[in-house]
Amino acid sequence: SSDILSSIGYETIIQHLNNGRKNCKEFEDFLKERASIEEKYGKDLLSLSRKKPCGQSETNTLKRALDVFKLQIDSVAQSHIQLAQTLREEARKMEEFREKQKLQRKKTELIMDAAHKQKSLQFKKTMD
Repeated sequence: SSDILSSIGYETIIQHLNNGRKNCKEFEDFLKERASIEEKYGKDLLSLSRKKPCGQSETNTLKRALDVFKLQIDSVAQSHIQLAQTLREEARKMEEFREKQKLQRKKTELIMDAAHKQKSLQFKKTMD
């Protein structure tokens, strides 16, 4: 039977490894894009809270409320900028992981290729 020469399991594993690599890259790219969006949003909020007047002629309670409102916008902006930095760090870690996996995958693929060739060769010898 030629089933012994089947490489379905091997090909399935290789396909799974390739899909994993692709998924990791997609996730890394997603994190980077999200970081860019968060950073831009944070910077835009900072610009708004620091440059745009908001009730400057008001006095007393409304003035204090508007000042607190602008401080909160500033705080939210800083949070978005910090989130962008965190997302970039996670993307960097994912990139490092992908590179390590790439090296490990190559080693594993070489071993798997050699084993598959050896199996085919042994089967051929047996059949002759």
